[in-house]
Amino acid sequence: MAVDMSDAALAPGAVARRGPRLWRCRGRDGRLYTIRSMTPADAPALVQAYAEQDADDRLSRMLAALPRLPMPLARRLCTVDETRDVALALFADDEPHRLCGGARLMRDGDGDAAEFAVSVASRLQGAGLGRLALETALSVGPEIGVRRVWGTILRSNAPMRGLARKLGMSERRDPDDRMLIIAEKTLAPA
Repeated sequence: MAVDMSDAALAPGAVARRGPRLWRCRGRDGRLYTIRSMTPADAPALVQAYAEQDADDRLSRMLAALPRLPMPLARRLCTVDETRDVALALFADDEPHRLCGGARLMRDGDGDAAEFAVSVASRLQGAGLGRLALETALSVGPEIGVRRVWGTILRSNAPMRGLARKLGMSERRDPDDRMLIIAEKTLAPA
């Protein structure tokens, strides 16, 4: 993506909307990133990004020891009905074909609640990209009728729990698994 003059002015941690499902942002690492809707064409990049994750990060994301992401599952994760769900991909300008992370909101049935998820490449954690991706997904939620979000987090995943608190989420114990907590938040209307 060509850099426009407004991208040069983006401060670290800032996100600017450039289209219906297109944003530009700058990480704390100083790099420029594009956040955009995930598409089925992103499935190979998702499989590769998952393979590059540390084992602990794969466990934190999938809540199971899934050693590799099967292509059929990757295709399903990349195929989204944007009228009801959000799946965003994050790419760095200097690595435009290497998936750096993403965030999603997946609706619970036909209600107004959605499960959130976020993932950032192990090599890029600490640059604020998880916050940028998840905040962006949360900003889209009300536009498609999502009023409440929730996510299941490993109790031991202190960075994700900290991010959830920074984004105004409350925590409660998962009644079915003492190793998990549920973070949740009511979103402001669009």
